[in-house]
Amino acid sequence: MNSNFKLSFKLKQHSPLIHFQHEQTGATLRATELKPKLDRFILEEMGGKEKIPKAWFIRDTEALNYKVRVEAENAEEQFFICSGTTKKIERNKEILKNKLGKQVEYLQETQYFADNQFLTKEKITETKLGVMHSSISVHIFSFHLDLLEVLKKDNQLLLKKFFASENFGTRQSKGFGCFQAAEIKEQELIELWKTIPQIKGIFFRKFGNKDLKDNLLQTIAKDYSLLKRGYNGEESKLYEYMLCKPKKIIWEKTIIQKYLKLATQNPKKTDACPEPNENYKYVRALLGLAEHFEFKELKLIVKIKDTSDDKIDRFRSPLRYVIFGSSIFLLVYDIPAILHTKKDGTARKFKFSFEGREGAFCLEIPRDFNLVDFIEKKANYGKNLKQNKSQ
Repeated sequence: MNSNFKLSFKLKQHSPLIHFQHEQTGATLRATELKPKLDRFILEEMGGKEKIPKAWFIRDTEALNYKVRVEAENAEEQFFICSGTTKKIERNKEILKNKLGKQVEYLQETQYFADNQFLTKEKITETKLGVMHSSISVHIFSFHLDLLEVLKKDNQLLLKKFFASENFGTRQSKGFGCFQAAEIKEQELIELWKTIPQIKGIFFRKFGNKDLKDNLLQTIAKDYSLLKRGYNGEESKLYEYMLCKPKKIIWEKTIIQKYLKLATQNPKKTDACPEPNENYKYVRALLGLAEHFEFKELKLIVKIKDTSDDKIDRFRSPLRYVIFGSSIFLLVYDIPAILHTKKDGTARKFKFSFEGREGAFCLEIPRDFNLVDFIEKKANYGKNLKQNKSQ
């Protein structure tokens, strides 16, 4: 194809991409994930579909008429990623080496849970390994030269902004799949984030020359766990923050513990369940919905169900961790009102029930919650780098 119809640029990968096709040579960022995201971003940046020439679209869709090819330019590293720990790392490495024909590194205690099942098994079957390339080329092909000009404008600013706005692959909000324009510097990236209205807070921690394979992803896992549910005996920062509000809010785990205490004291009364008052809320949902909670120390699985007609199964995490070099950035987004409020304006209620036991209760999600303030006060990631003009 004539070079006039082609735009090429390089990316630098800053953290492993969890990839279901890791066994393929050159497995890297997938064009099938990149293009739909880039399409949506272009539409948003240009003010909506009506502001874009009709010729740019593929027939009557919102897909733009260009093709993407992604090429990894150097030898890849592969990682077996899990959230747990095992003393059998060397055994598992040997199993993986026999299966894949190459050495695989281990990343433990991260925010990826799906492959924990293989930590204790003698046979490792289907896994999603993490893949990493230090240099990647992206090629965009289109016969619409005006579309390519938009992407080239201001030294490819739109493309830089796009990659600053997205992580890729599985568990992308927890620091995996971080790609940026190869030439971008840290301060330039921060300035780009400041221009993105959806980002309400920019926080970061610097770690000198720490190796992400040994430290950064594990640090994210520990930091996020501490924020949401507590870590290593330390109380949840979210729980502490809500208790300190003028009208204190008590999280769902407290009433679950009360239920278990009553059920233990009187096992014949299987429906024992304390009635929550208005101070009790489904607090952890503010950082992400769950289908169930497993309390290993209580030997209890709690199922959670949205009781509304307009149910929501999941929503994009309002926190996004980004690895850049030896820094961890924590980006804060708005929590959508639909999480706690139904379409008719009334509160959304979630039913908590207990696996293998009777008894249930319903809780609402707090409406008045300032996520930026919470992160600034509790996350140990410094001050917000994106301050409002009025501040």
